Amino acid sequence: MASTVGQDHQRGGDSLKWLVKWFEKKGRNASLTLEIGCLSAQNAILTSGQFGEITRIDLNSQSPQILQQDFMQRPLPTNENERFDVISCSLVLNFVPSPALRGEMLRRMTEFLREPENSGEGHVSALFLVLPLPCLANSRYFDRKLLSEIMTSLGFEQIECHEAKKVIYLLYNWNGKGSMSKLAPRKKREIYPGPSRNNFYVDMNEL
Repeated sequence: MASTVGQDHQRGGDSLKWLVKWFEKKGRNASLTLEIGCLSAQNAILTSGQFGEITRIDLNSQSPQILQQDFMQRPLPTNENERFDVISCSLVLNFVPSPALRGEMLRRMTEFLREPENSGEGHVSALFLVLPLPCLANSRYFDRKLLSEIMTSLGFEQIECHEAKKVIYLLYNWNGKGSMSKLAPRKKREIYPGPSRNNFYVDMNEL
């Protein structure tokens, strides 16, 4: 339900409007876009004309325009034509059932992005990530610093951020596999004690 509310434009909650706004500001466009966790094909990126051919997937598709598919089971690309300039992952990562699978999902996204030099003139390899704000602001084990370390190790560079009351919107450039590095092993530990905090965490140790 939270994800549905987050993307339903009829409720004024189309999170993709921030992706459109940032691409407009930077004069960017894409020829191939992957939308993970798409709940409605009638959203901001459809009408903007900046995102080229859009592949929409969701675990429980409610539309013939949305492929029913688990991103974690999507076959890996075999060539650049099967990779994307932009991946949108809005209010999905927080529903992945374990910290290790969340880490694997983020790493797997790099397999589906085009190397920047292959994205074409005027194009960019980018990830649009939307999370509930409490994942970063109210977790016992996780915060923005840890997310930044993880994303940097995967070759992502944060270029935009907007914090709303309940949600945070993040836009990253992906600088290619040559910019990726392995994080030192990190033990999950409590860094912010308190009974009202949640247990959100992303584990990269198994990658």
